[in-house]
Amino acid sequence: MDKNTLNEKWNFTTGEALIYTSSYSSPDQNKLVATVEAAPQQVGTDFVFGASDGFLYRLDPQGKLKYKINLGAPILAEVLVKDDLLYVTDFAGNVYSFQH
Repeated sequence: MDKNTLNEKWNFTTGEALIYTSSYSSPDQNKLVATVEAAPQQVGTDFVFGASDGFLYRLDPQGKLKYKINLGAPILAEVLVKDDLLYVTDFAGNVYSFQH
């Protein structure tokens, strides 16, 4: 969103959720359920976040995918950015660290 006009600048869709955390979502509705449960974190000019599809995503400032990493379990918590590392926890309780 543009913070001055509140107009949408770009939109990004993740993959199908591995679990359904919102009460209004269900695979029975025959439409994609793609959720991000925590706020994206800024890394330089990019944004990183985990999604319910089990992937860690990194987007450029225009919302274009730079990379995604399959962790295999939903990521519901914020990514921690500390020094030159990203720390990620998944729904299975695994903790990962990646250089950014």
